[in-house]
Amino acid sequence: MKTRFIHIVIWLLVSINVVAQSHPALENYLFNPVNISPSYAGRLSGSLSFSHDQQFIGLPGAPLTTSLFYDSMTKGRFGYNFSMMQNEVGPIQNFAMGLSTAYHLRISSSEYFSVGLKYTFNRLGIDLVSEQYLDSDDFIIVNGVIQKWYHNVDISGAYYGKYNYVGVTMRNAVQTSFFINQNYGAKVIHLYGGAEIPVSEHLDFLYSGLINISENSPVDVNAHFMARFYDYISSGVLLSPTKVGFVYSTESRNGFTFLYQYAYPLTEIRYISQQSHTACLRYHFKRAQVFGNRIVESPVFFL
Repeated sequence: MKTRFIHIVIWLLVSINVVAQSHPALENYLFNPVNISPSYAGRLSGSLSFSHDQQFIGLPGAPLTTSLFYDSMTKGRFGYNFSMMQNEVGPIQNFAMGLSTAYHLRISSSEYFSVGLKYTFNRLGIDLVSEQYLDSDDFIIVNGVIQKWYHNVDISGAYYGKYNYVGVTMRNAVQTSFFINQNYGAKVIHLYGGAEIPVSEHLDFLYSGLINISENSPVDVNAHFMARFYDYISSGVLLSPTKVGFVYSTESRNGFTFLYQYAYPLTEIRYISQQSHTACLRYHFKRAQVFGNRIVESPVFFL
């Protein structure tokens, strides 16, 4: 019972920070970049993406996230992205429905400045009553079944060239209370950028970086370094202060893209679990291969 209680406490502390940032897997921007940048909406025009993230397998209450995205762009370079996400961590469940919109202003034949806005409608559920606990009179435990709807708004801007990009996002620009005692989601700033370096006719080197700056939290830094072969196969590494990992991507000629990431923790939690996996399956409809790529030609985010 004592071990179970310690696990619950650990994941409650993690969950509070996760909910404050309104998304549980920001380091997985490689798979669904619209998570951290609404300005990206429309750049994968005509694609349907499904991703599944399972961290620290074998540890009770470990984070589990499933996402579904549809991305499209109009002829006037107005992009939009519909998303649904289900996240579970310990006794906390969060379901989110999001709409990201972006306008891609052409500033040269191969450069764009994009402005994006994302609105997310969330349903937060917390069930502490069914967990094991020590103090039956604790206020949080007694009132521990909570169902709460809340929303948040994110704003972003980004520059995209043919071989590079850089941008900034302000998350929770409009704050709402999502818990008891008027707790609000923390404001978060994302700074991100990256580039593609052609090495030869069939080989490219790609890198990207993401810095998350949150209220009352340490700065979180993530970086990906990838090599792409023949425009179909990519592999590389993930580096951050808390984990290192391996990333693999393959794209078929019939429109399917598969991405996989394994992460090894660099914290003490590796003594409990070393299994964190993320997988994404994306399908590009035939219309998007002609229409979408004609509008925005920029191989950013390695996808």
